[in-house]
Amino acid sequence: MKLILNLIKKEFFLAKNYLLITLATAIFIPLFVNSKIGNIGGSFIVFFITVIYTEYLLYNSISIVEHKYKGSYLLSATPYSRNTQVKAKYIFILIIFFICFLLYSAVSIIFAIPKLNLFSTGLTLLITSIFFGLIIPIQYKFGYEKTKYISATLIFLTPFLLPKFLQNIASKNYTFKISDQILILLFYLCALIFLYFSMIVSIHIYSKKDF
Repeated sequence: MKLILNLIKKEFFLAKNYLLITLATAIFIPLFVNSKIGNIGGSFIVFFITVIYTEYLLYNSISIVEHKYKGSYLLSATPYSRNTQVKAKYIFILIIFFICFLLYSAVSIIFAIPKLNLFSTGLTLLITSIFFGLIIPIQYKFGYEKTKYISATLIFLTPFLLPKFLQNIASKNYTFKISDQILILLFYLCALIFLYFSMIVSIHIYSKKDF
């Protein structure tokens, strides 16, 4: 566990030049998006866009630094196993999600933007998990240079490809019946399960990678 914590600290250290800007962006985005779309879709669309852009900005900034200074190559010469390195990467993604949750909750208390609920939080976690659950193993397989345009394109197109679908789902007035509670629980479970299997794939790919 101590090794993983040290690697998570390393992630934050690599992102230190972008961290304050990114966190400020995480505060600004919900205010900006809400001013443009109002209460359409409740808190989900605003929170989703906030999380996906904040996560990507930090993850991409770390990937740039690691690629530039051959971070993966250098880490392979340390006591940190590749298994541990991969686990730290996934835990970092979840930590940033939790930070976004806290920041959004604080902003929603101070300003007049939709407050989060279990549905919006769970669905955002699920979609974010699917996105990074696909991007991370692909990047381990082909490297940052070959995959950076894929992730950037997906991030750019996401708000344009999904709005109608997301609004139809998120704008429903849930009364939290048993079936709705099960659906919300499935969001969280599926998100964690998807990340877990993605992590297993990433470990398998990274363990066989030669530098």
